[in-house]
Amino acid sequence: MSDDTLLEFGKAYLGRFCVIQRREHDWFFCFGDNEGIAVTAPWRIIQNGRIAHAMQDDGQRFDLPQPVNGEARANGLLEGKQIKRLELDRVTADLRLHFDGQTRIDVFNDSSGYEGWQAAFRIGDDAVSIIGMGGGDVAVIRQALPLGKS
Repeated sequence: MSDDTLLEFGKAYLGRFCVIQRREHDWFFCFGDNEGIAVTAPWRIIQNGRIAHAMQDDGQRFDLPQPVNGEARANGLLEGKQIKRLELDRVTADLRLHFDGQTRIDVFNDSSGYEGWQAAFRIGDDAVSIIGMGGGDVAVIRQALPLGKS
């Protein structure tokens, strides 16, 4: 991935809020219209120096009256927090998204073969996908949007 694209990826979601959606086979971190990160790799939310929620917590009882609703819990932890910085580990393709209030999301690739996440955003008139590949590689797909499309 070129350093310019990496820089643009780092800026793509700055100042935005994140809404996490649980889908059938993955989680989607939504940052706006058709912009976000689809995640199949393990992820967790760190708040005030501790793990506040992890994807594996979804549906667990933990001796609570009802199972944990991971989507609701994650969104509660991120409510009102804007993204301040995005880091991409160029060796492992792990992601770290930093938010207000000592809050961050860690996404860590755990496979040498499977894709861990795919980000979608825009650079000017181009649609860009960045994929955290198995083994730590990163793939970039960039294509011009047809006129009149967003």
